[in-house]
Amino acid sequence: MRTRGRLLRRLLSYAPVLGFTYSPLQRHTGISAMVRVKNEEEWVEASLLSICDVVEEIIVVDNGSTDQTPEILKMLEARLSPKMKLFFKPALDHVDLSNFALSQSSYRWVLKWDADFVAHTTGPRMIEMLRQRLMALPQDRHFHIHLTCVELMGDLWHQCPGWEMRTDPFVTTFSPALQFVRVVRKMPRSELRGWPSILRVDPNAIVTFRFEDVRLPLFYQVLDWQEPYFFHLQVKSPLRMYLRDCWSDWAENLELQNRFGCLEEYALHRARNAWSVQTLDEAANTYMSRVRALLTPFSIERFGDHPELLKPYLETADRQE
Repeated sequence: MRTRGRLLRRLLSYAPVLGFTYSPLQRHTGISAMVRVKNEEEWVEASLLSICDVVEEIIVVDNGSTDQTPEILKMLEARLSPKMKLFFKPALDHVDLSNFALSQSSYRWVLKWDADFVAHTTGPRMIEMLRQRLMALPQDRHFHIHLTCVELMGDLWHQCPGWEMRTDPFVTTFSPALQFVRVVRKMPRSELRGWPSILRVDPNAIVTFRFEDVRLPLFYQVLDWQEPYFFHLQVKSPLRMYLRDCWSDWAENLELQNRFGCLEEYALHRARNAWSVQTLDEAANTYMSRVRALLTPFSIERFGDHPELLKPYLETADRQE
């Protein structure tokens, strides 16, 4: 069924060539990177610098950061202007935030980039190779391309088994019909692997994940590119890591949001029930001790070396054995 669906998409991707729908040629050739940001002080600078030479514009939307992220973004805006365009939208939820960022893009290709992605800028998998592949595709048709990246967790030397690679990042041609939407997915607790299982302990539970996806018109051909041009860094403070995991259940869950005043209050309640801790810092440290127990060493032989922009961090960062 999936193969037939992709064949249909491939055929319908000629619709703009025949004048039946919006043509990618209505936009200038180039890449708009859209970056949603909230409390990403650890990696946002390296993240944006790693792509600044291969995109025509960087749309950055801060969603209410309370750490040093806004100051870092303002510094980068001054450095990267006019390529970088900075917006502050603390009141938008994550789906509306993505649609706003998409609406601000100007170029034919839109790269959905996270503030904890860091691209290779040198070597055989440098991000410039991704740009060259995009520009070699027929520019009068619509494509949606799933990208692959290497995922690090806890620190720069470890990964979580089963989560060594991510395939949800993407780059896509723009059309007015493209839209981010809310998605709810339910799965048995028994199917969870790695770090998502830490907070969800009931073996008989049906776990609900609420997140966003992009709704693709049928005239988009879908491709999968396996080469990892960048790394995803699940390498943050224990509190940030713990809150991010809690957010997976909190987001779009009105019952939880009505019961608890904020994400932090819910996170503390959850940790008190699970681990008998008294503070958020205790909760975060307990959570990360359980995450680290799952991790295995990162293999340079298998995944290649770290991106060049991470080398200074490799020399100074604490390494958890």
